[in-house]
Amino acid sequence: MSSEKKISSDASTKDLQNDFKLKPLHEMFSYISFAMLCGGILPHYTYLRFWKTYTIFVAGYIFLTFVLIIHCVTIDIKMRDITDIIRQMTIIIPLQIVLTKILLTQYYGGVLASLIEEINGDYEEAKKLPHYLRKIIENGAKEGKIAQKIWVVTAFLVAYSFPFQAFILMLYKNLTINTTQRIMVHEFKIPFFEDMKYTFPVYEIVAIFSTGVTFFCQMVFLGFDGFCLILFTHCIAQLKALQMKLKQLFKNMDGFDEELIQHRLNNIVEHHSKILRFCDRVQTLLSIFFFNLVILTSMQLCVTGFQIMESLESKEIKIEFVIFTLGTVVQVYLPCKYGTILSDASLDVGDAAYFSGWESIPNKKFRMTLVFIIMRSQTPILLTAVGMVPVNISSFSSILHTSWSYFTLLRSTKQ
Repeated sequence: MSSEKKISSDASTKDLQNDFKLKPLHEMFSYISFAMLCGGILPHYTYLRFWKTYTIFVAGYIFLTFVLIIHCVTIDIKMRDITDIIRQMTIIIPLQIVLTKILLTQYYGGVLASLIEEINGDYEEAKKLPHYLRKIIENGAKEGKIAQKIWVVTAFLVAYSFPFQAFILMLYKNLTINTTQRIMVHEFKIPFFEDMKYTFPVYEIVAIFSTGVTFFCQMVFLGFDGFCLILFTHCIAQLKALQMKLKQLFKNMDGFDEELIQHRLNNIVEHHSKILRFCDRVQTLLSIFFFNLVILTSMQLCVTGFQIMESLESKEIKIEFVIFTLGTVVQVYLPCKYGTILSDASLDVGDAAYFSGWESIPNKKFRMTLVFIIMRSQTPILLTAVGMVPVNISSFSSILHTSWSYFTLLRSTKQ
């Protein structure tokens, strides 16, 4: 009997050792925090002047690239080169999205900082909660870490598909052909140096410049979109914890304890209000980003799909555009997926209140409080693109449908 107790004790100790630990956001989601830091979109409280200067440098670097590509497009328009205009659009759209994200994080820097502080506060508070509630918050953090891994791999493959493709193709051609051939990371016209762009040192400078653009774009995409996923998973976990509080509202009591029920109800109402305020700030920060996601992603899928079809007709496979297209689909799908789960979880709060066992409680005040919770939960939490397009799976389907419509129109115009 004592040996069984010892085995049970050892197993319990092992479970505690392997238990998931909640940490501050910068430790829990280190990849996303590092990306936000490198992309110049992480709020800072120390060395403020340095980080402001760094953010201006990153934004200026991206904006210079944006201007160079726009210059190429103006030349293509004069030459009526539709194919190259579409090819340049595959770069213009991501650059515009990156610049928008940097501007948003600067304009709403206070909102961004408050969201980070609240998440850290919730993680700290969760350590004091009962095990069944703490487990829900931990599972939400685990879901966020899974989303982080998916987005890290996606952002890396999309960002570096162009420089890797250029390097591998150049290496292959130089090994199979005796003459030296140089390939740009992204082919574009360089003002004043167009005739010299494949010569030393212009080619090397452009290659380093293009790789730098790739790095900064990857960091902004990884940091901003990754943080967006963290916000979603955190909100969902908080709503699930709220549902559990409602389910346990009238349980684990010795008889009818009005004071205890009142305390629990106050905590539930306060928690619900806190979640709603948190979601309002998320909407403020991400509204314009969602609008870009809905509008520009449709165009992005259209132009990358066009490039893939053009390459297939030339009996080539431009793997970088295939990866780009798949990465764009993932970028849109993840927020839409978690947006749907968030809305469903907010509706489930009303169900949890209704099935809490209120019918056995004679106090009308308690019943009315639950009625108000149910009434508020009838309106789901729905994050939108500037109040027009909801971020959910239905919108994801609409984006794909719109992209296909643009694509067929573009193909018919080309033919």
